[in-house]
Amino acid sequence: MELTSDFFELTDDFIVSIAPEIIITEQPTNKVALLGGESTFGVTPEGLTFSYQWRKKQDEFNNRTAAHGLGSNLCYDVYESAGLIYLATNGGLSISSDGGETFTNKTTANSGLVYNTVYDVNKSNGVLYVSTYLGLSISTDGGDSFSNKTTTNTNLLNNKCLSTYELNGTLYVATDDGLSISTDGGNTYWNRTEANGLGNHRCFDVFVKDGIIYVATLGGLSISTDGGSTFINYDKDNNGLASLTCNAVHVSGGIIYVATGGGLSMSTDGASTFVNRYIEDGLASNNLTDVYVSNSIIYVATQGGFSVSQDGGASFTSYTSADGLASNTCQGIFEDDGATYIATFGGISILENYSKIPGQTASTLTVSNITAEMDSNRYFVEVWNTETGCLKRSDTVVLEIVDHATWNGSTDTDWNTTTNWDVKALPKGTHSLVIPDVTNNPEIAASDTASCANLTIATGASLTIKSDASGTGSLITNGTITNNGTVNIERYISDDAWHLISVPNNTTTANTFVNDYLQDWDETTATWSDIVELSTPLLPAKGYGLWPSGAKATTYNFTGTPNTGNQSQAVTFTQVTGTENNGANLLGNPYPSSIDWSGFDDTWGAVYYYNSTAYVSWNDGSGSGSQYVPPMQGFFIVANQAGTFQLTNEDRVHSSQSYYKSTKNNNLVLESTSNGYSDKLYIRLDGTTTEGFDHKHDAYKFQSGTEGLSELYSFASDKKLSIDVRQETDVFQLGFNNTITGIYNIGINDLADISEVILEDTKAEVFHDLQKNTYQFFWNPDIDNEKRFKLHLGAVGIEETITAQSNILIYAADQEIFIKGAESGKVMVSDMLGRIVLHEEITGSVVFTLSAPLETGMYVVSIIDGKNIDTEKIFIY
Repeated sequence: MELTSDFFELTDDFIVSIAPEIIITEQPTNKVALLGGESTFGVTPEGLTFSYQWRKKQDEFNNRTAAHGLGSNLCYDVYESAGLIYLATNGGLSISSDGGETFTNKTTANSGLVYNTVYDVNKSNGVLYVSTYLGLSISTDGGDSFSNKTTTNTNLLNNKCLSTYELNGTLYVATDDGLSISTDGGNTYWNRTEANGLGNHRCFDVFVKDGIIYVATLGGLSISTDGGSTFINYDKDNNGLASLTCNAVHVSGGIIYVATGGGLSMSTDGASTFVNRYIEDGLASNNLTDVYVSNSIIYVATQGGFSVSQDGGASFTSYTSADGLASNTCQGIFEDDGATYIATFGGISILENYSKIPGQTASTLTVSNITAEMDSNRYFVEVWNTETGCLKRSDTVVLEIVDHATWNGSTDTDWNTTTNWDVKALPKGTHSLVIPDVTNNPEIAASDTASCANLTIATGASLTIKSDASGTGSLITNGTITNNGTVNIERYISDDAWHLISVPNNTTTANTFVNDYLQDWDETTATWSDIVELSTPLLPAKGYGLWPSGAKATTYNFTGTPNTGNQSQAVTFTQVTGTENNGANLLGNPYPSSIDWSGFDDTWGAVYYYNSTAYVSWNDGSGSGSQYVPPMQGFFIVANQAGTFQLTNEDRVHSSQSYYKSTKNNNLVLESTSNGYSDKLYIRLDGTTTEGFDHKHDAYKFQSGTEGLSELYSFASDKKLSIDVRQETDVFQLGFNNTITGIYNIGINDLADISEVILEDTKAEVFHDLQKNTYQFFWNPDIDNEKRFKLHLGAVGIEETITAQSNILIYAADQEIFIKGAESGKVMVSDMLGRIVLHEEITGSVVFTLSAPLETGMYVVSIIDGKNIDTEKIFIY
């Protein structure tokens, strides 16, 4: 095609110069420094003509409220430009020209603002665009006067304007009824709704980048690549958004960031797919209201605080009112030149998050006279080419201070009170600590944690780790302990139950449990034996059985130097005739902190706890037990060979979990409830495992023998399992047991990734869909087989034989027939030849009883209620 002058206009020639990107060949690195010393950071860019400015992270918020001139403390949005801060409030548009120290407020009365409830403020080419509850206000004189655009004087879709964006003479307004677009300064609009592809007519935010329009709506993220003529909507089900409710959208560096009601969603492929970030990744809340990106740093406003990510969204650091934020309800956010502005429901919070360090304009930064308060200070340097003006920001580095701290107890006995330490800061795992003889001896509360390197306790001094019904304090020492004083470690134990316990030092004897029932477990004979000699030493890393003799809960005190460093216990394996779980060793946590079993399950398999009612287990992320073994907790393992159980400080963790809880989603969790207790069977399908017992994934079923307790398990060959991980399998042989005759149940506690879960009752010849409701059945331990039930997972043909779901339960015992759930109708009993041998009217009661003096054998019971008939086979004996 030949171009002619009809298609274009010739202009003067011009030259575009592209400056090379600044390359930093040597980045600053994290430093560890001594208290009172100095540390130096340095940077080396490629080239010669550069200038530098070092900045330091600040974590103190400067909060401003109505007392400083804000129209209201309810702030919805904030924008900063040319040294002016614009704040959208519930009482007008507030403007500051002195960095936020004071504000003047623009309202309907003094500037002609259309309405005082302001949701959004934006500035483009010197023009202010203010979105309000009753229209759009536009000012060309900095907010002194406004011209107003409403449905009355324009064809704006709705007066409730929530967001405005202006680019190259085109104005985009997100309203409560759709998106309005104007090319004449807001005088006339062409409007877009669901009919044009928007996910929902309620539009909360609009953003334009590279000719593409992004609209955050109540029904997803809507994008137009043809100037707004049509939109394509991206949602949760099809594209992976964290929520359909999209409150804000921002685009930077080719990445789309969406603040949703369920988390932060990010896309690098134009919204086809999203990755999401949640509270687990450090966000203050999953309910996000705004997102802003500057210099690759992500700033997020949430309903639970303000969050920042410096690693592309992999993790977030969050700030709340506890950190000085004006309110945890954050609505809008803006960042410029190292300052972050957060609009909250308690006013505006200003964080000079990377303020300039005066005089630090060289390629190196030296930090002198280091104090404890400088620990974790973060620094970076701005490098710019003095000829082109191009700027590059270096990596952010952290200053870590390591030295000793000394307890002074000047405030109280609380370990976690900063003023109780001479450095006026809480010690960390890298600090060496000294506890001298002072009036207030330190205590680590039952809900608190403490860490240090070396620990020295002076003569006359003491340290107490507390314990109560809520939990037990936790202490991790990463170095040596020099104990010339007293260390008391408490452990709360409830009454009237057996417990598995261990000891946290190597000086405890059985005398600590005088008058209690204390037992030792012998793996070689699979038997318990009483410990009667009070001088018997109790060994670290070994477990014991304990029944407190008192009629109330007891807090035991272990006095002595806490265990730290390497600990070990011999593990035996013996074939014992008549026992199910050979190699069952009773071990214990020897530390005054938790240990993480995820570092042991590959070697030792499952960990088994006794919770005072039944045994629970955990292995490879599955089970009712805990991944974290609490302090002074005894536990079983089932070894497949003899060896040595070894522990180091690397295995220690702080865990607030005082008892047992599942920590990983499973494909299927079945449960049977009785006497207020739920016994669970964990089933997971994994193609890398085997059909038999797999030491790294499965767990044996330790049966408690508790009277009247329903216990549920599966079989792998002749092994009973509480955690069963195996390859894709259609049928599982289940096991069930209860020592008392009665009505019991099997149901689903948790389900994922399995389409059908059918329970087969081989005695009643019933197939029951557990996804519809729990299965109830009558159990008689004298005649019922523990292998009465089978589990079918998505088996072909099963659905054709499922018994109709009914709330009526029929069972027999001692020549009586019991009917539960039938309030009226007739009951007929037939023998296997079809002859009616009994019939009677049903009278309303919880359980209707029919005398059945019949010969021993199988019978059919039919319940007739109108047009409905329920039939059940029973056995009379």
